Amino acid sequence: MKLIFCDNTLWGLVNFRGEVLKHFVQKGCEVILVAPEKEDAQMQTHIPEGMRFIPISMGRTSKSPLNDLRYFVRLLKIFKSEKPDIVFNYTIKPNIYGSIAAKISGARSVAMMAGLGYVFINDNFVTKVARLLYRFGLHFTTHLLLLNEYSKTLVETKHLCAPQKMILLKGGEGINVTDYPQCDNTSPTTTFLYIGRISWDKGYEELSTAARLLKSRNIDVHIELIGALDPSYPKSVPVERVK
Repeated sequence: MKLIFCDNTLWGLVNFRGEVLKHFVQKGCEVILVAPEKEDAQMQTHIPEGMRFIPISMGRTSKSPLNDLRYFVRLLKIFKSEKPDIVFNYTIKPNIYGSIAAKISGARSVAMMAGLGYVFINDNFVTKVARLLYRFGLHFTTHLLLLNEYSKTLVETKHLCAPQKMILLKGGEGINVTDYPQCDNTSPTTTFLYIGRISWDKGYEELSTAARLLKSRNIDVHIELIGALDPSYPKSVPVERVK
């Protein structure tokens, strides 16, 4: 089988879906990655062995309909040329435009909503239009994968996708316990570790407020922040604020 995986960053595709990609390669599938090539210096990666990469231009946070139309046309050309059996789409724009392009080109598609993100947390004209596009795009997907009950309930409430198409991965996506083995982290000090992009809608303000409160009470805790800054994201925390 020929499988295409689409994401809004190559780094995210390889970093978060690497085990899945390698699994399909080992099964003898032809695996093709479609994502933007130029990325932030913090998010450089390499193509795993046995896979093919097709770079594509995409304005990840662009609100320009013209840019989105160009992205859709490029996806459509790739899908028609490659003739995949299944297209796996991750993140908002691939979920919307990748699902439509796959349907037109005659391929099945599977979308994944790993989190709700900016489109659902905020409520303004742009996000309302984005949700309408989401509903339209998900109409053409074969299945929608979700990682938690809250997201599933919201999708059902907003009527973004037919319930029979939705698959809830109750245990999450899983983790390679060989690469990330369990270890003894016993310590007299309690450590709170944040892992993720540094953005307001991922809880940065709540974390920093809680940290200051605990410190003011002389409570013996250690707080660590590990993640990439994402200046192009609308809700990114400015580097000056982090410092």
